[in-house]
Order: sequence, then structure tokens, then C-alpha cells
Amino acid sequence: MATLHSLSRRTDAFAYDQKVQPVESDGFTLIEILVGAVLLAIVAGMAGSLVMVSNRSLTQSEALANAGSAIDKNISEIRQIAERFTCCSGTCTSNPGASAKCTGSPGSSDYYYPDPTNTSDVTFFEESCANTNARSLVTPLKTEIDNTPAVSGVVRTSAIDDSAAHRISVTYSAGGSSRVFKVSPAVAAWCP
Repeated sequence: MATLHSLSRRTDAFAYDQKVQPVESDGFTLIEILVGAVLLAIVAGMAGSLVMVSNRSLTQSEALANAGSAIDKNISEIRQIAERFTCCSGTCTSNPGASAKCTGSPGSSDYYYPDPTNTSDVTFFEESCANTNARSLVTPLKTEIDNTPAVSGVVRTSAIDDSAAHRISVTYSAGGSSRVFKVSPAVAAWCP
């Protein structure tokens, strides 16, 4: 009868007697090369897609920022028109030639309110403020705003928002977003 110790020696001897034949390899197989090529193609495609998406996003952001900057510049021009807009000469305009009859400069009461001794200009101004007799303070201002060059690639619309408050609403639309700006002429502060 064999003992446990002798059995373990026999299995050890058996394990040492068998020689393991190494598998010889001549390099990569065709399957391995194809799998590697497919993986590289997938990684390259994903990297290319990521670069394209980021470039497109950057281009859209840049275009939006440029449009916003151009809109800001246009709003500044409209604010200057509203500040220079006066009715002291018997017509409502921001044209410096037509307002030469006005004394003072934009921001002073002499620039906005007509000479009190010229009753026809005072009457015209008061009727324009009251929106009577087909005279309005904001209609000529809206016309001047509409005649101001708009921003390229942006749709600008203007509408009289409130005649009594002498307010005009200007809306800019581009790329699915819009921006609303409201303006009143400085001359409205001198309305009775």
C-alpha cells in the first residue's frame, strides 16, 4: 500500500517527466493585425470627430460674439441719435444742419426746447409731445432709426412701443436668438 508521501513523489516525478513543448511564433497573425487596424481606425475617427465638433462650436461662438459686438455698436449709434434728436427748430430731427437753429448742445435745455419767443416752434413742439394733429415725437425718431444701417447678418425691426411715453422698441434677431432694446428721445424730458 502506498503512503501519501510516496504518492506525492510520484505525481511530482510525473510532472517533471513530461516536457512542455513551447509554441513557436513567427510574429503576429493576420487576425491580430486586422483587429489592431480596426481599433486604430476607430480611435482616429473619434479623434477627428472631436476636433470637428470643437472647431464648429468655436466658429459658432465667434460668430455669435461678433454679432453681439456689432449689435452693441448699433445700439450705441441709436442712443446717440435719440440724444441728438430735437424739435427746437420746428421739425423733429437729429440732423445737425436742421438743428443749427437750436442753441446749446445735446444735454442742455436750450438744445431741446424751442426759443420761447417763437410761438409756432413752441406750438409744434407741444403738439408733437401730445401726439396731436398727426404730429408725433416718436414717428420721426423711428424713421431715423430705420434709416440707420443695420448690422450685417442680423434682422433689426423697430416699432413704436408707447406713443404717450415716447418709447421705441428695437428688436435684433440672429441665429435663433433675439435681443430687445427700448429707447426714448432725450427731448421727451422737456415735454409739458
